[in-house]
Formats: sequence, C-alpha cells, structure tokens
Amino acid sequence: MEEGQQDNNTAATTATKLGVGVEGGFQSDSDKYETISTYSIVLIGKEGSSSKVLADLPYNDNTKNDFPMLVSQSADSIIHHSGLAVQQDLSAWELDAEPKPVSKYAENLPFVENGVK
Repeated sequence: MEEGQQDNNTAATTATKLGVGVEGGFQSDSDKYETISTYSIVLIGKEGSSSKVLADLPYNDNTKNDFPMLVSQSADSIIHHSGLAVQQDLSAWELDAEPKPVSKYAENLPFVENGVK
C-alpha cells in the first residue's frame, strides 16, 4: 500500500471528538457490523438427566399467525423488550462540552505535589 493511501485511511478513522456513534467521534459497533436476527419457538423436553430440543419452529412475520395468539404475544413481548431500547440509547455517546460544576467540598481542597509527572 502506498504511503499516501495509508495516511488517508488513518485520517478517516481518527476521531476528532470524544464520542461514540457521533460525527467526528469513534465508530459504534452498529456502524462496523450488520446484525441479522432470526427468531424461533423452541420446545425443550427432558430426557433422563439432560434436556433435548424436541421442536424448533421459525418465528417471523410469515409464520406468526401459525402460532396461538398467546404464544405470538409472548414472543413479540420478548423480542421487543425495553432492554433493546436502552442498548440503542447507549450506542451513541458524546462528552458534554460544558464544564462540570465543582462541588463546595472539593473547591478548597489543598493540592499536594507528589513529585511525579
């Protein structure tokens, strides 16, 4: 690879702002990868001292109506759980530009030089 091309690639990946998933910041995992989710309804039975998968049925928009309504509602609730929303909110993060206020307790603390730089 030529040196000029290598410098352009590093410049494109260098962050100019302390943040994740925002313009000028670091790439988030969702920008790096494509996530494909598949869901199944699985029936597990006990065989002796171990468990065994008895049935594995795909669950998607086409097969959703093949299941009883209560099973479909339960599966949709699990798939769309609010935990996913929390993860998505955390996928973009940026450092606030405004300075943090100094507490009244830390304001007058003496600074002791320990000689280490």
